[in-house]
Amino acid sequence: MVVLPIVDRELRVFSKKGSLYWSRLGFAGFTIVMGAYFMLFWTPLPWAPPSLMSKHMFVTLAVITFLYCFLSGVWVTSDCLSGEKRGNTLGLLFLTDLKGYDVVLGKMAATWLQSVYGVVSVFPILAVPLLMGGVGFAEFCRVMLVLLLTLLLSLSVGIGVSALSRHPIKSAIGVFLVMLFLCAAGPLFVMFWDLSGGTLDGVDLVPIHSLGSAFILSHESQYSRYSQLYWTSVGINTGLILGVLVWTCWVIRRVWRDGETGLLKLSRGDRDGDTQRRDRLGRRLVGDQNPIFWSQSRNATKPRWVMSVFILGALYWLWGYSQFEEDFLDEGNYLVTAFVMQLMIKCWVATEAARRFGDERQSGALELLLCTPIKVRSILQGHVQSFYWQFFLPVVGLLLVDLVFLLEPVISHWERSEASWYWVQMFLAGMILFVLDLYALGWLGMWKGLNARFVNRAVMSNLLTILLIPWLLFLVLVMVIVTRSQGAFWGAGGMAPEDFLLALWFFIGCVSSGGWWYWGRKRLISSLRSLATTQIRNSGKKVVGG
Repeated sequence: MVVLPIVDRELRVFSKKGSLYWSRLGFAGFTIVMGAYFMLFWTPLPWAPPSLMSKHMFVTLAVITFLYCFLSGVWVTSDCLSGEKRGNTLGLLFLTDLKGYDVVLGKMAATWLQSVYGVVSVFPILAVPLLMGGVGFAEFCRVMLVLLLTLLLSLSVGIGVSALSRHPIKSAIGVFLVMLFLCAAGPLFVMFWDLSGGTLDGVDLVPIHSLGSAFILSHESQYSRYSQLYWTSVGINTGLILGVLVWTCWVIRRVWRDGETGLLKLSRGDRDGDTQRRDRLGRRLVGDQNPIFWSQSRNATKPRWVMSVFILGALYWLWGYSQFEEDFLDEGNYLVTAFVMQLMIKCWVATEAARRFGDERQSGALELLLCTPIKVRSILQGHVQSFYWQFFLPVVGLLLVDLVFLLEPVISHWERSEASWYWVQMFLAGMILFVLDLYALGWLGMWKGLNARFVNRAVMSNLLTILLIPWLLFLVLVMVIVTRSQGAFWGAGGMAPEDFLLALWFFIGCVSSGGWWYWGRKRLISSLRSLATTQIRNSGKKVVGG
């Protein structure tokens, strides 16, 4: 007799997946490449002894691994139970004699294994600085403990939030916000305390539940003074992981029948009259022209929610100006505000794009739609129109804000100089790339959502492809050029180093975003109809004909 049948079944299925083995190879290969970079490009420098190089190598790899552990719940477990609820398979399990812990532990076995294996495969490479003398054994063990706790906490929170949600995007956002509070609350608290002019020692004020603080305190320079805070944070988070899992086992049997909470039902009931009026108006105005646009624009609150980006930016500037007055009007704040607001809009577009075709394809609604006389180009045109309807005004507003940030330093104190000209070039390049990234995220996101089994994974893959890979390529090219040319290349053609870096960054961004925009659009036009007739198995393979 199998004690935990779901766990047994999930482990057998997952052991046959190639991703379980390729992910470990990918994690280990990435850390090996990063370690090789440090050993090749740091060793020849006379002011960098091996111990210092190994210390920098350890901290860099540990930070990258910590960020992965932080986001694992968003990527892996945020849709594990909500997907079962949408497919009505969770209730089928509970019609048997299974308990809540059977289902939760089964999902843990299916989703945790790959992430845990990947992180553990990094540990041997992280131990290389230990052999080189840059890190002590006790410090190494403390950092590894924090990384494992961060991974387990992120995956546990993902399962817990997924038990309460049915929508994959809302579940992923909820996991991210909870993990942001649990992991980043400490460092953010210290940063804002220091900016506010606090006089007490920031480390003493770190919230002890924050794993971000525990990660900082695990290093020897901080642990020697604040060891008690470190172990208190470790104990609290260990109990929190167990508590979240126990709570999920208890709550899952009580929420699997619920389609929506009472508050959502009440709010939907209050909006029934408005929805019916909008439906009738929409059918008269645009329904005859493009039904996709009509169906995607039924919720009139979508553009208003996007405008919340400006509310957050305004609150940040009100706080900063009240604290620092004229000193807050700094070029660094202009760059940070523009970058963060653009990033929020990009993430919103990537999320909307990835969810357009994913659920419809798996439920068969997309195939049913293509049985009608509507053409593929009309479907895509309706989605593009809905994107304009939702994001056009916020994007134009953000470009106007960026224009103000561009002109203020030039008008106020820079006038006409080399610094002002470079500032104008940088902001104009950023605004052009912002628009190109939005188009690329929209088209590539719809393509990835069409092919992905989980919407949240399509969103993450879309963001990594458009936003992260060009930056990594830019950094690699800069490191190679700096290392090989030893400064001789910068003078080629009379181009200053900063002008060359800006031109290289702009060129890589334009080629990447433009290429992915064209590729995603072309693939959707040519393959949407054929892919709509396929279904994705649990193993990720596609089958024709359902």
